[in-house]
Amino acid sequence: MRRALHGRAREVVASAATAIATRRGSIEPGNGHPAVIDGQALLPGCDILSFVAVHLERRPGVPEGTQPVWIGGTPGVGLEDHGIFSLIDGNEIRWAVAIRWSDHCCPFEGTLVWEQAGCALVGAEQEVYALELATGAVRGHWDIGFYFCELVPSPDSQTVFVLGAWSVLALAPDLSLRWQSPEIAVDGIRFVRFSADELIVDAEMDPPGGWRRVALKLSTGQPGA
Repeated sequence: MRRALHGRAREVVASAATAIATRRGSIEPGNGHPAVIDGQALLPGCDILSFVAVHLERRPGVPEGTQPVWIGGTPGVGLEDHGIFSLIDGNEIRWAVAIRWSDHCCPFEGTLVWEQAGCALVGAEQEVYALELATGAVRGHWDIGFYFCELVPSPDSQTVFVLGAWSVLALAPDLSLRWQSPEIAVDGIRFVRFSADELIVDAEMDPPGGWRRVALKLSTGQPGA
């Protein structure tokens, strides 16, 4: 059961709800791919855009006036070079987190403020972290194998789908695993759309460029007939 939030934590969650309600849509760069979808940015060199009221932003160095939560390493040992994720609420930095990823295998990175879970999700390399909205403390960690592709919230925000290079994970607001799909790709999965009862993705089965459309049941993660 999700832990109740009080005081400043409740204010942050309320602000996050406003951000989620206003950030739908995308901005198309020159290559035709969305730069931001529901708070997710493509890397390298693309941060979450500032029109989102509460969001995670990756910056080099330690933000002034903050004491970062350090994950996976020791302060001052190379973490600053990998960028530090800050929770931005308007013009104020609420907290900062520095992550040393266990591997370096892909250029993709995604962040999502998930109000229903009271946390912010960060995915990169082959890992995903869930960070407490109030403090930045780690509430969950998943090793997805091979490499991370995207974070995709369901239309009702009651599930977040973690797209990896091989399969898809579905997370519930209490951060339990609803399901993990079978391996449907060998080198990447990308979100297409939702139908009434399916998650539609493209899965690369014959790289480079050998993509096929796959429909996963929202209730089970199994491919449709």
